[in-house]
Amino acid sequence: MEAICALSAVPRALFELHSDDDLTVALSDGLALVRNGQFGYLNRSATEMVTLGPNGHLYWTEAGHIYEIDPAADAPANEVTHLFANGPQGRQQITCMPDGDIWVEGCTTRRQIDGTFVANPRHYESHAPAPCALDVYGNFWSITNGHVLVLPANSSDAWQSAWTSIEPQDMLFADSVGYIWLVGPTQWRRFCPREMEKVDRKRWQNVTGTGPFALERYVQANAQIYKKNEPY
Repeated sequence: MEAICALSAVPRALFELHSDDDLTVALSDGLALVRNGQFGYLNRSATEMVTLGPNGHLYWTEAGHIYEIDPAADAPANEVTHLFANGPQGRQQITCMPDGDIWVEGCTTRRQIDGTFVANPRHYESHAPAPCALDVYGNFWSITNGHVLVLPANSSDAWQSAWTSIEPQDMLFADSVGYIWLVGPTQWRRFCPREMEKVDRKRWQNVTGTGPFALERYVQANAQIYKKNEPY
């Protein structure tokens, strides 16, 4: 492993830009550009969540607002909260999905890949969800207020409840095979979307401590993040 450069703070996310070999890093005290091994800040602020848009711009949430910056331009960030028709809420999650749409938790519109904005599907939570996963069947998935939600590919006009969790959940993701994984403080659960009509607690299989790999461990040290799978 070769060190590229030293970071001034703990990184939260790393993005490879669509051109050149530049990297952008989301840190606890702002956004930075790494170019040819040199580190420099693009914006100094207390960012919450960050995503890279299909246009190469960075979008992030911060203190109830949404901002956009072009790493390739020598220009300040723009506030774009009004375009998303509300301020971010909850965890202030912001994400760019594989289709190029940018969603923000708590906002009722999303940015499409062509730069236009469109109304989000109906929801029944205290604030609008933002998807955190898209499975191979075209279903969007989210976690909001302890509820696992799904936006089915064949009924994409409204979010539906998939399961209500007893304990807080740290992460939800979809794998390349088609399973949905739900990661909590003490348990991992797995669900197969092919059984969508049977969505209930019993269908979320508890797989904690099973399989060829132990639970992934994340080790953070010296402002660098390592990810390690440990086989039994």
